[in-house]
Amino acid sequence: MSTDPAGARIAARSSGRSGSARVGRLNPGVYYWTVKGSLGGLDVSSKESVRFEVDPPPPPPAALLTAPCEAFLYRVQGVEDRGLAFSWVPEADAASYELLVSRSKDLSSPFIRTSSTLPYAKISGRDAEALKRAGSCYWGLRWTNKDGDLSLLSPSRSLMGIDATGAIGLSFPPEGYRIAQSRLGDTRFSWKSSLPARMVFQLARDPEFRDLARQEESGDGGIAGRGWESGSYYWRVRAYNADGSAFLDSEGRGVEIVPPLAAPVIAAPLPSSSICLREGDAAAFSWAPVEGAEYYGLALRSSADRYASIVLEKGRVEGSSLACSLGELPSGSYRISVRGIAAARDDRTELDGIPAEGDFKYRRLSYIKLGSPASGEKLPGLDARRKGTLFTYELQDPPDSAELIVSSDAEGKKIVARVADRSGRAKVSRLDPGSYYWTVSGRLEGLDISARERFRFEVAPPPPLPAPEILLPLPGASFGVAELREKRSILLSWKPVAGATHYRVAVYARGGKKPVIEQDRLAGESYAIADLSVLDRGDCAWSVEARAFDQAGELEQPGVEAKASFVIDIPASQKAKAKDGGKLYGK
Repeated sequence: MSTDPAGARIAARSSGRSGSARVGRLNPGVYYWTVKGSLGGLDVSSKESVRFEVDPPPPPPAALLTAPCEAFLYRVQGVEDRGLAFSWVPEADAASYELLVSRSKDLSSPFIRTSSTLPYAKISGRDAEALKRAGSCYWGLRWTNKDGDLSLLSPSRSLMGIDATGAIGLSFPPEGYRIAQSRLGDTRFSWKSSLPARMVFQLARDPEFRDLARQEESGDGGIAGRGWESGSYYWRVRAYNADGSAFLDSEGRGVEIVPPLAAPVIAAPLPSSSICLREGDAAAFSWAPVEGAEYYGLALRSSADRYASIVLEKGRVEGSSLACSLGELPSGSYRISVRGIAAARDDRTELDGIPAEGDFKYRRLSYIKLGSPASGEKLPGLDARRKGTLFTYELQDPPDSAELIVSSDAEGKKIVARVADRSGRAKVSRLDPGSYYWTVSGRLEGLDISARERFRFEVAPPPPLPAPEILLPLPGASFGVAELREKRSILLSWKPVAGATHYRVAVYARGGKKPVIEQDRLAGESYAIADLSVLDRGDCAWSVEARAFDQAGELEQPGVEAKASFVIDIPASQKAKAKDGGKLYGK
């Protein structure tokens, strides 16, 4: 066997008669082999050589790393004292190991290179000075077997040096913060961290964090409170390394979870009680003060929707009582809820109290509402006098007492009529023409439900009866001496007027303004002037007016005068003349 085709550079020889041969270890390279032999003194050597190659042996496999794991964190502070340990799976053929630490992932230009015959190494002291720099680095391994063969370089693993100073900073809540149990869900425990590590929130009952009440992982720098029991607690954040070991703890802070304030005792309205209010009235709600409460929240719900929604709410009530406009709500069953509250401050959340609840029944009483006569209405005078005036008003509930009051003044001091009535319909028998005011007073359940207004109305004067139609004397009639001597009177007559009970006749002498004859209550439709001496010669005027009187004799309805005239045609009277001369008796 040679390293050239001519067989000049012999690499190996082997003799035998078996038809096969074995040679020792060949170095990597190109070889040629042939066989030389003789038989009976004759040369029977092969006339050709065979070329073959020997490849270099593969390097030993890379070592299997164990610790630190990928993305392992270490604190740069005190690393030279604590040291940093590395380990790997031992190789059976290994004569030595070489540990490399570099800033490059391919482990080129390592800043730490150390050898070991054991499957582990610890870098400490002066050798660990280069590890005091925060940031990423990589480590790997190769080994040499007993033949001096160097193994493949292991895949590198990353390390990260961490400056632990301020690596985890707690934000909220501050030390000694007080949190209402009811506000836990609104309170977020938060922190800031630059660590690429798994962060776990820890809540403990002791400052050493031996008695953990809660432990929960969070990747967004915070966690909301849960339904933890009231008491004193401590909280912190722990960072875990890639291998699951605890890496770094934040400072611990104390926090107190405060139980709710006590429930107040409702004094008014008492639970299961019933109250009555007029529409628009306020109801007085009151309760016993609660220790620690700075103000109170009040809510009112109705049974109309099974107490689902709030119909009246006051979020901040100073003191332990409140007047609410309950009278604006409809009658029904209601539920009042009152709770004490202490305002939020820098050192605590808002403190809520346990609500006290009480059901009560409420009845809204409506004020009497006036109906008719409407304000400003004008009523017929005759109807108001003869038939009376009907007053109507609305009563939601029958009152215990009610009274219609009619006055002639707006203040209601000059009373014209009073009528006790609980039906909503009261009648006043007679109202004379004029201006009036009316209202209704009433009481129910001991409360004044009187109408809150007073209506003004008018009763108009009765319309006048029409003027009678004159029959006699005929227009232009003249009475001379012969007529007067024959009749001895002058007859005045007219047609009857519907609705009239009597008539008024007035006769005026010539030019006179004051009647010489006046008859006020003539029952018939005629009148005879019997005493003609009251008349003067010439034109005489007369009038007749229909009138209606009631049964009491009072004038109800005047009428329009009908006027006429006639002439007294008699000669003027002459003065008697005495005769001159002659003798008179006695002279």
